Amino acid sequence: MGEINSRPRVMISIARADTGGVPEHVFQLVKALDGQVEFHIACPTDRPYYQRFITLLGQDRIVEIPHRRLTVSALKAMARAVREKNIDLIHGHGKGGGVYGRLVALATGRNVIYTQHGMSPDAKFKYWFLDYNVWLDLILGKFTDASICVSEGEKIETVAQYVAKAHELNVIPNGVPNGLQRHHVNTAGQPLSLVSVSRFDAQKNPDELLEIVDLLSRRNIPGGFHMTVLGVGDGKAKFEQELANRSLEGFVTMAGAVSDVRRVFRRSDTLVSTATWEGMPLALLEAMSEGLPIVASKVVGNRDVVDDRESGFLYPLGDPESAVDAIVKLTDASIRQSFGEAGRKIIDTRHSIGHMSDQTLQLYRKVLGTQSVSKPRTEEAENEPVAPKEAA
Repeated sequence: MGEINSRPRVMISIARADTGGVPEHVFQLVKALDGQVEFHIACPTDRPYYQRFITLLGQDRIVEIPHRRLTVSALKAMARAVREKNIDLIHGHGKGGGVYGRLVALATGRNVIYTQHGMSPDAKFKYWFLDYNVWLDLILGKFTDASICVSEGEKIETVAQYVAKAHELNVIPNGVPNGLQRHHVNTAGQPLSLVSVSRFDAQKNPDELLEIVDLLSRRNIPGGFHMTVLGVGDGKAKFEQELANRSLEGFVTMAGAVSDVRRVFRRSDTLVSTATWEGMPLALLEAMSEGLPIVASKVVGNRDVVDDRESGFLYPLGDPESAVDAIVKLTDASIRQSFGEAGRKIIDTRHSIGHMSDQTLQLYRKVLGTQSVSKPRTEEAENEPVAPKEAA
């Protein structure tokens, strides 16, 4: 007879472990629930999070799967680990991680939770049936015990695209660690330091960021400005070429992938986001926790984080002039200070790691019910009734 473990055994699946919000979210969740949950992780060997997960959990709790690619061999390896480690629950994060998690749960008879981390609003209403992602969610949703949205805006879009009904969705807002208290000084005589985080794809909307830089370069800003752009992606070279074509290189530093974005935030005055949609962007949450005011497009995710004209400015997507007007207002150090302090309060009250992890643990326990105590699977089959799954 095996030793009874009072902690639920949970395998998290993600399809990328490079720099990004989903791996960081998982990292913080696992750290926060250490001692209450026995975590295992299925993820690619990307830097930097693959090594961070090994450091946190040990190599024996990691299963390697490909980067954003579905293979039969990886599904088999993950399913084998689920059985050998007596996993109780699989928690898939993001599209790829959600596919892996739910297919393996279906094959092994385990409970499964899915956190989607962003629902694109592009295919809603009469066009929803043309989006294969919607159909994928509809089909796999039939085998999902619970679904998590990371913001109310994401929940609204999920319902609008007919992927799930409102009562089937659990909203657990993203959380981030507390940052440092800061004091904003007057930038008169020195450049206003701006920062943006991008993957250089359609969602992050780098073309609009380029327009903002171009417009700012023509404004008479005392001391001028400088933009640091963090991130990598297929569109990075095109973005750099367009900077050169417009003679804007002197206004922008392309910093690439940065392992410690908070260090950059602490040297900056304002964060700028031009995203077309988000789930609940960790970059904005982390920047606010460090006392940075925000200028962001008024879209799903961003508007769930930023209180307009209190912790930052929300501008209409597609209107870079409005974004520039907002940035100019933030040359006033007193406004930056006020917005920064308001942002830190929002993080403390709405987006703490403790709040996020506590709600997630409660959902684990709710889904598992009487199965929250791990035993050898043969013993469970003989002595315990199988709790029926609730469709989500």
